[in-house]
Amino acid sequence: MKNSNKEYTISAYPTQVEIVSRLDSIVNGLIEGMQKYIARLNQENTAARTHKKREMQKRLHREALASIPFDEILKSGYYREFGNYRS
Repeated sequence: MKNSNKEYTISAYPTQVEIVSRLDSIVNGLIEGMQKYIARLNQENTAARTHKKREMQKRLHREALASIPFDEILKSGYYREFGNYRS
């Protein structure tokens, strides 16, 4: 009987301090993971905005060149860009 009582003593179960420390490490891991995820999303959004802004600037430049008459393009020196943008 003494052997069976040793199996069911309070010391065989984790204490509140052990449980709290395990939960604390799990929660801290989740928080750090979310912070990294949010930082990565912000970085991707910034890169996407920059890319979109550059594409819009290129489009605006192409449209501006398309509205200029051909002889003006040759006079002003835009003929280098003219071949790349006008269809």
